[in-house]
Amino acid sequence: MLKEETIDKKVFSRNSFNLHSNERGHELKGINDCLLLSSDGIAYIPKNKVKDKENIINKYKVIITYAMFEVCTETYLVVGAFGNAIEANNLISYIKTKFFRFLLLQALSSIHITRSTFAFVPLQDFSHPWTDEMLYKKYGLDENEIAFIESMIRPME
Repeated sequence: MLKEETIDKKVFSRNSFNLHSNERGHELKGINDCLLLSSDGIAYIPKNKVKDKENIINKYKVIITYAMFEVCTETYLVVGAFGNAIEANNLISYIKTKFFRFLLLQALSSIHITRSTFAFVPLQDFSHPWTDEMLYKKYGLDENEIAFIESMIRPME
């Protein structure tokens, strides 16, 4: 493999917004509210109730979804934060590849995904979207390696 930085260095700490997993927010958006993603779905929470430890509240975050002014409870992990939606979407395209998910599984030892789980996943240039074909070519995978990954990982919608 190429000597590249891995994506675990870009994954944010657990509970980036200091919100416990039982935080649910409220249904109606107030003047100084931001979106909150919890296991119950989308709600709103006052910005002054959020501790933005990573200074990413005003960035597009790749969590499960992406939007400006969105925060999440400790149930979720922020994989990336960007100044624009294009780069966030391009990270999502990378996450959806079998290549990414195969490498992620190599460090997964439980059902919990943490920053260290991304230790084998190389960081990419997110100025453009990624496909498995592009990644297989970039890393010079042979037919057997590609077939193995393809047999182990299901396609993602």
